[in-house]
Amino acid sequence: MTQLKKIGNVGAFLFIIATGTTASAVDITGTWSGKEKCKCFNSVDGKVTERFKDEEMRITQSGTDLNILAFEELFNGNVINHPQKDKRGEAAFVACNTNPNDNGSFGEIGRAKLSTQNNGNGKFEAESLWNSSQTEICKCKWHFKRTDTEDPSIADCA
Repeated sequence: MTQLKKIGNVGAFLFIIATGTTASAVDITGTWSGKEKCKCFNSVDGKVTERFKDEEMRITQSGTDLNILAFEELFNGNVINHPQKDKRGEAAFVACNTNPNDNGSFGEIGRAKLSTQNNGNGKFEAESLWNSSQTEICKCKWHFKRTDTEDPSIADCA
């Protein structure tokens, strides 16, 4: 191998190391604080708005598997990394108590946009649909920021 080819190969290797070959995966493990606003319809009042402030959400992520404890409910879901944007992605989640064979009981499903930064900060912005029983249906918006990156060890739905 000529000296010029060796220099070219070393340069290419250093470029790959410096720029990376793939974007970093989004990891949303940690404790989050935020709020939720729900626009609901119920059989007593008709349209109502419910607000939940100063809420805490705890998340354990393992690969693409996601376990969330929020609003005193356990959720399970999955994360998909953004193909071009470093440390961004989206998640789908469902409350563990959701029963697709019993639409008269509690159920919730949602989708979140995710972003994290090297310093540990992050955003979790989601929309969910839920029904508490046969008497109320809500569409909710979640707004959370990460306060701690330590794994809270949230268990799976099992």
